Amino acid sequence: MSFKVQRSLVTRMGMTLYPKLAVIIARDNYKDVHRNYPISGRVSAEKVRVMDRIID
Repeated sequence: MSFKVQRSLVTRMGMTLYPKLAVIIARDNYKDVHRNYPISGRVSAEKVRVMDRIID
């Protein structure tokens, strides 16, 4: 399989499959689950570091 085709598959999975799986998993624990939902408020610097580690 060429790198270009492989990269295309992985990108599609990351854009569609994984977010859908995250919603399914989150709904096991929370009744209100949203994607691309704007929020506002303050977050501690430590929590921002934890989120950055998860995302990276």
